[in-house]
Amino acid sequence: FTGALPMATDGLVIKALPRPAAENWQAQPPSWALAIKHPAEDVATQVEKLVFTLGRTGRITPKVIFRPVELDQRRLSQSSLGSLAKLQQLDLQAGDLISVKLAGSSIPQISQVLARSEPRQDKELPATHLFNRFSCLTLAQAKASPYPNLCQEQFIARLTWLSSKQGLNIVGVSSATWQQLVEAGLVTNLMDWLNLQTSQINQLHGWQTTSSRKLINSLQATRQQSFITWLKALGIPANKYQFNLMAEQQLNW
Repeated sequence: FTGALPMATDGLVIKALPRPAAENWQAQPPSWALAIKHPAEDVATQVEKLVFTLGRTGRITPKVIFRPVELDQRRLSQSSLGSLAKLQQLDLQAGDLISVKLAGSSIPQISQVLARSEPRQDKELPATHLFNRFSCLTLAQAKASPYPNLCQEQFIARLTWLSSKQGLNIVGVSSATWQQLVEAGLVTNLMDWLNLQTSQINQLHGWQTTSSRKLINSLQATRQQSFITWLKALGIPANKYQFNLMAEQQLNW
């Protein structure tokens, strides 16, 4: 019970003997066995700041940036809270002392607030009603938004979805690619990238003629994608049944 084990474990299973006869077993956790997980190791650190990210559908996700710590041979410096409701529940601000653990042995998670800094300050949270499935469709809308950085994040998230496997599956295009194109002013809406030229890409840092041509070829290849695939890529808020119905009706441009 107290000696070291010859292998790594994440918990124990305790079984009572003798076991019931097999014909008495049922399709549910057995009453004669109990699983116990080892408690996750945690470490104390201090909140440095709160940041917010905005996804494609307009969901705002708060992140906690804290002083870097080592946990289970990993260096951790931030944790996603998942929702604004979780942030309000924890009532975090810069200077708070928190306890951090790894959920599922990989995801940094704040387990509790150990001490709160004083004085407490009123938090300015982004206005959730400004963001939804139809907000930040262009770069111009992002610049005109009360939260231009967040709105631009949503615009880039839309483009990232568009080029992903769930969308047009554009080879060699990532979120970083869209970020570079948007910041250079070469992409300002969800469609104008179809008009990009190799000479424009060549002007960007890190791009050469060969890689620029590959990018343009990948972008132009999307013209062969189906109408329904394009609707999904553009983020039309329809469900699977509605998309199937459109496909059956053979809708096109």
